[in-house]
This record gives sequence, C-alpha cells and structure tokens, in this order.
Amino acid sequence: MAISEDAPAIKAGKGPALAAIEFRDASGGLVPSVSFQRPSKPVLRASLELGEEIEGGLLILRPAPGVTAGFEVEGSFETSLTVADEGPHLDLIDWKHYNSDWVSLTSTDGRRFRIATISEADRRRFPATSPAEIVAAVSKRLAGQEAVTRERWVALARQCEGPNHGPCGIALSALRFRVYAKSPDGRRLLHVVEVAIPMGC
Repeated sequence: MAISEDAPAIKAGKGPALAAIEFRDASGGLVPSVSFQRPSKPVLRASLELGEEIEGGLLILRPAPGVTAGFEVEGSFETSLTVADEGPHLDLIDWKHYNSDWVSLTSTDGRRFRIATISEADRRRFPATSPAEIVAAVSKRLAGQEAVTRERWVALARQCEGPNHGPCGIALSALRFRVYAKSPDGRRLLHVVEVAIPMGC
C-alpha cells in the first residue's frame, strides 16, 4: 500500500492517532535522534547518529489519549554501494539499492515491536552491477567537483570488479517501517518511517 507524502495522517478526534513513535536500542535505551513526538506527517524521516543502533531493539507506539485501535508494523531494509579509501569513503546513496521485502515485526502487545538484526549475508545484497556502471556512477556523483578529487575516486572505482570487490563494498543504508492501525474493516497505513544509517563507519 503506497502513501503520499502530502496525504494526511489518520486522526483520532482532533489529533493524531499516535502520541509518539519511539525507538529503543538493544539495551533498552531511548534513541532520541529517530524518535517522534505527536507525529503528523505520513512520511517520517530521520538519521541515526554515529554509534547509535536500533537493530535488535524496539519500535514502540504510544497511542494518543482515547485511541484503542491495535497496530501492526512491517519492516524493510536498504543497502547501498560505498567506495572506500582506507578511512574516507564515497557513499552512492542516490544510485542503485537493494530493498528487501516487507516483513511483519513481532509484538506481544501490539505496542512494542521487535526490530530484526540484519545478517551479514543480507547486508551484502545488491543488484547485479558491472564495473563500468560503478565507474560511471562515481563519475556522475562527483560531477562539478575538482578534477583531482574526481580522478582520485574514479581511479578507486576502476579497481572494483563488482559491488563487493576491492575498494567497493555494500552496506546497510536505511531501515524502513510501515505503521498500520487495525480495525474491524482491515487496516489503514498511518506512517512510513525511514531511518537513514551512516555508512562506512
């Protein structure tokens, strides 16, 4: 089910259905950089800070006062290609991606949902890509940059025989969640939450 960024979120009385969407790390600590108070937009975006993680943690839905609906949450992950030069790296986050299927998150109470930990094998998933495509993508990504910078990264890209070879690698770049409200007539999509993940660190 698609959701438009301009569509209104479901309402409960005069306010949103949810008072908050919170993320907790695996040890139970709140991750404030990607938590939302009184979310009103249908598409919510935030980025994890360096050192923060939500894999293996919880997504917690706090209903607004008077809301008794049950909830469901589905999760998906995205990978992107990065080119590394020892410490520095060039992330192609606006190029090709692998996007996993949507999977239901488990919950015992319809409020607290367990976030899966992505396996190492899944973190390396990526569409079939030729060396020439990688070089072209790096060159396009650096269009307008100084020639010395562009040539440095293009030279590194030419060493890649594929997405997971040489200076090139695949890494997790985003986690996404679809939040639904349940009703006797089915379910309605409330929010899509996109959490960007720092790559190469």
